[in-house]
Amino acid sequence: MHAGANFGGDAGYFITKRFFLTAHFNYGTGKYYEDRRTDFPNDRLYPETNTNADLTNITMGLMAGYCYPVTAWLNVSAQAGFAQYIEHTHFRVNVIYPEVNHPASMADTFVSASFPVKFSIGFIPWKHLEIGVAGGFYIEPDFASRITGRYIGPQVGVVF
Repeated sequence: MHAGANFGGDAGYFITKRFFLTAHFNYGTGKYYEDRRTDFPNDRLYPETNTNADLTNITMGLMAGYCYPVTAWLNVSAQAGFAQYIEHTHFRVNVIYPEVNHPASMADTFVSASFPVKFSIGFIPWKHLEIGVAGGFYIEPDFASRITGRYIGPQVGVVF
């Protein structure tokens, strides 16, 4: 797998001082080598990554979270929830369909349930701004590895 761009965003609402609900969105791209459904070896690889398939994924869902204020200017939070995972793959190779016994160029879309888990540490330099680091993963029941989409990165939040 050769990772590509990844963007995400959340919009949250505090129900109480520490419990909140979040609408979660994540969009990612990447490239990988598809060897299970293709007639490899193949000369149509992406030469810079040695891959043969483009991957785009979108995850949208709802999460519930708990925010713990460590100090007046620092907090930690944990979230978990349910989401819809949509994966679209475009193959640069011919895909073998055993049931019809002939190759075809193809794109494939996969839809599944997903369970996002997210942790964050936030620094509050001003009343309505939070800067920090967020990381997490997705639990995917339909994948063999079960835990996918691990991420970590900067986080900026505006509090109203």
